[in-house]
Order: sequence, then structure tokens, then C-alpha cells
Amino acid sequence: MRSIIIIQLIMVSIHPLLSAQEPKVQPKWSVVNASTISDLPSIGLAGQSATIHDGRLFVLGGSNFPDAMPWEGGQKKYVDQLWIYQMGNELKEIKNPVPVKYPHPIAYATALMYKDEWIVVGGETPDGRTAVVNTMELSRLNEMPWKPLPSLPTPLSNAHAFIIDDQLHIAGGETGPITSASHFVLDLHNRSEGWKKLQDLPYPVSHGVLLQDTHNKSIHLLGGRAKVKDKPSVFYQSTLVFDPSTSRWGKASQLPYPLAAGTGIVLKGGAMFVFGGDQGTIFNQVEECLITASHTSDKDSIQTWNKRKKDLQSGHPGFSREVLAWNTKKLKWEVSERLPFATPVTTQAVCNENYIVIPGGEIRAGVRTPNFYIKKIQTP
Repeated sequence: MRSIIIIQLIMVSIHPLLSAQEPKVQPKWSVVNASTISDLPSIGLAGQSATIHDGRLFVLGGSNFPDAMPWEGGQKKYVDQLWIYQMGNELKEIKNPVPVKYPHPIAYATALMYKDEWIVVGGETPDGRTAVVNTMELSRLNEMPWKPLPSLPTPLSNAHAFIIDDQLHIAGGETGPITSASHFVLDLHNRSEGWKKLQDLPYPVSHGVLLQDTHNKSIHLLGGRAKVKDKPSVFYQSTLVFDPSTSRWGKASQLPYPLAAGTGIVLKGGAMFVFGGDQGTIFNQVEECLITASHTSDKDSIQTWNKRKKDLQSGHPGFSREVLAWNTKKLKWEVSERLPFATPVTTQAVCNENYIVIPGGEIRAGVRTPNFYIKKIQTP
């Protein structure tokens, strides 16, 4: 077990929207290079799952490109490891007596807490997307056995999950070559009955931000994207809200701009935030190169479009640094601040009553970061 001094304190200005919310968010982000306090890869990971439980930060799985960037022929590597850190003024790694690994390498799963259980749904493996669902009781630090739950009806990654009235919901995501609009539910009191299908989402979507506000009893699915055959993906500006009484999704106040693959949290008092995300400009341009090249047999033309794609990916400027906050008076999403660091996407922001954590992720096309970004919450 090792402790560190926080590498860097970054001061950011906080919009009045934040100071008006309870509990208050302090105007500092701490940046911790997790590879210096644990064996997390020094090049970082994306697609990892995370949670905070009993004052401990759990970070599972993820992927990176250890040998070369994807546009240079590099192959994506997936990991199965679980890292545990003690939250506090100093972040400390906890070495479990028994090494804990997921049953297989995993990234882009959908993970959430149910009482003491951490449930990991679907995801992506070296063999493709998976329908496997596993759960583990995080209170059993000395054992931590993974137990299987009924598999999904279809493999899913980058999906959206929430639990309400002991019902585990999974909506949207990527399956095979398409984006899903399906909505499935598992009764956690009758798990052997397996997953049941509910009415589809209004449109197929993956990589959205799912925010469950237990204070105001609302569930929001923000933005996201969807694949379109022979066209660039659509990036959504729209927001969906789930009505548990009818099990249907409806439209809500939209985001200021299209956004996918960002992260978000809901504080105990109901304040909601979205950190960064991809607005899709470079992503769509890369897709246009791939589509155009696939529709021609001219070698020179293919080479030109492939070079254009490589230049776009290697020169990627990074993702949005804006934080969006829900204004409860105006009932709209507004920009509340601009983050002073390269904001990660395809990761999972988590929080408890004391901290907000963004545990690494992708900061440019193919590029990961080992940095964990931590903000202290001042409780009343």
C-alpha cells in the first residue's frame, strides 16, 4: 500500500449555478497519476468501470493501445484487473490479500451499485461484445467472488443502466454492427426469471450519459450517438426521461449541443453535471473518410482518404472541456465552467458525499490518460 502527495492542484472558477446547490462543490480539481501509486498502466486506460463504496474507489478493466496507435496498425488490448484505492486527502492503493480479476478482460461495460453489490453488465472483450453479467459484493474485501447473473438477451457495450424499485434496467448500447434501441429489465428479487423486454427507446443510442436523480426521482439519458448505414453517425442533442409508472421514455429539455461519450454525476441534493464529451466533428469526418474509401476501387483515391483519416486521428484536438449543469430555475442545461485539463471520455465518473472522481479515460483519439481527476465536496 502506498500513498502519494497529490501531484497538482488546479484552480477553476465555479459558476454561480454550482455555489447555489447543496452540497457545495469546492473550486479545486486534484490530478493524481494513478500509475505512480499502483500498477495501473502508465499509458492509462479507457472504457473502465468505476464505483465508490465505503470510502473506497474501485476501478475495473479498460483498454489501451500499448504498442502503437490504431491508425499505425496498433491492436487494442483489454485488461481484467481490479484496482482499489482508499479515498481521502491522500489517495492510497489497497492491495487485497487475494488478487481480484474479472472473469475475462473487459471494457465499455455498464456498471452500477445495488446495495453492496457491484453489477457489471455486458461490455467488450478481445472476442467482441458480450452478454455476460456478473456481480460482486464489495463489502467482502477478503473474498470478492464474482457471481453470474442471467446473461443479456443480446451482447451490449456502451449501454445505459439504472436501478429503480429493485429492477435493473439496461437501455440502448452497441450490439454487433448496429446501435440498439432495446430496453431490458431484470427483477433483482427474482433473478432466475431472466431479462424481460420493455418498449424500445424512441431511437437507437449508445455512449449517452445516464443520470439517476434519486432526490427528485427522475432518470435522464443525455445525448449519445448512433450508427447510420453508409453515413456518418448521428450525435444527439436530445434528452430522454424515463417514466417508471408507464415504463416509457419521453423527451426532455435538450443539451446546448450534440454530445456523446461524456461522463456525468448527480450529487446527493439532486444537482446534475456532465463533464466534457465528444461533439462529433472529427469523429464524423473520420467516418466520412472510411465510407468514401469503401465506395471506390481506385487505389490512389483509397490511399488519399486513408491518409486524410490518419491525419484527422493523429491530430485530434481532444474533447469538450465544458461542464454542463442543470439549472433548476430555468429548467435547462447550461455551461457552468471549463475544465483546465484534457477531459477524458469513454470512462465512468463517480461520486459519493465527499468526492467526485473521473478515473482516467480517453483524452484524444486512441490516447488514454493515467490521471484521476478528483474534486472535493463540502457537505453541509
